Amino acid sequence: MLNRLAKVCLVAALAVSLGLHWAFLQTVAWAGMAVRFSREVPIREAIAMTFDGKHPCTICDLVLEAHKAEQKKQVEKLGPSLDGLSATLQVILFPPEFQSQYPIPLRALQARSLSPPVPPPRAA
Repeated sequence: MLNRLAKVCLVAALAVSLGLHWAFLQTVAWAGMAVRFSREVPIREAIAMTFDGKHPCTICDLVLEAHKAEQKKQVEKLGPSLDGLSATLQVILFPPEFQSQYPIPLRALQARSLSPPVPPPRAA
């Protein structure tokens, strides 16, 4: 019983952290709107009125305002930390060019660019 309660609490916490509570409330609002509109007009028009955005209910307005406020709060919370992250990413993505302390002589590079001898040398 306790294990099941812990799982339910974990799923609920995950759902709230992902913002699924807003989706649930919006779904309830849409269902209520479809039922209310279908009393006045045919079901096809009621569903169209539900999803056209021109006839929002009080729950729709509440969900929209709360969702916008939550997103604004998240942006404010993440704002300063993103500046430091971009500076770190710039250093990682574009490191300074490697400068060797020991210059490679040009003759060594030319010797390596020559093709191997034909026929290949045989072991003695």
